[in-house]
Amino acid sequence: MKVYLLYEGDAWLSSSSLVLMGVFEDEMKLNEAAGELISERAARNFNSEDWCDDDYDLEQFVYDETVHFAETLQTQYGEVKIMAKTATMNELGEI
Repeated sequence: MKVYLLYEGDAWLSSSSLVLMGVFEDEMKLNEAAGELISERAARNFNSEDWCDDDYDLEQFVYDETVHFAETLQTQYGEVKIMAKTATMNELGEI
């Protein structure tokens, strides 16, 4: 059985920074959870002054990051990034 491991980490997603945030069997639920996590982290850390375009706002940032995550299984901006990896569970239900 294939599962998705959702991690949060530093800007470089270095191995030592990764914290497991959840395990998902369904990609749709993974994307929903990632979207909530992206939105929550962005609400705390987003600063429009970091972006050149004055029209670029929090809502657009969350949308862009959520779409990017769904396509690549990781976010692309910020000091805190989110990524997912796939794993296969064995017959005993252990990873």
